Amino acid sequence: MITDLKQAFEEHSLKLTDIEYLIVNIGPGSFTGIRTALTLVKALEANLELKVITVNNFQILRYLNPNATKLAFRASLKNTNEYFVSLNERYDDLDSNFFATEIASDISLFELPDAKDFAGMILDYAFSKKDQLQALVAKEIMPYYLREPSLRLAKDLLRKQSLSENGSK
Repeated sequence: MITDLKQAFEEHSLKLTDIEYLIVNIGPGSFTGIRTALTLVKALEANLELKVITVNNFQILRYLNPNATKLAFRASLKNTNEYFVSLNERYDDLDSNFFATEIASDISLFELPDAKDFAGMILDYAFSKKDQLQALVAKEIMPYYLREPSLRLAKDLLRKQSLSENGSK
């Protein structure tokens, strides 16, 4: 990650002091990947007094697929049957996103692009909001990990929602 950052700065003849904003994807995703990125971002933020904008995968997928009303993406390449699902129409409301092993027919499934393409999409998203950048600056950076306790809770909530929609107890 640091090597890629250094290479990008060299390719564009930039110095860290040339930037004003940092944009970081807070997930959902793996603990290690998100934690590593946030450690770097928080170190740069503290030392260079930069402004940090956080985005999440659902915001980017919504930006790329504005007509989709319900989104899902594969959370793990290791298990092709598990997905992370957003069941509300405000994909930035992370409290109502769920992990599920079955995708309903009305949910659009998207594959997340590789890291470099996804980084470009995050920049495109941020630049589309350039008039709002100051308002998007994070007051607190909260990572959005996939971890077992929250997955169990979300599965239970999803199961209860499904049962109530079907009229079962």
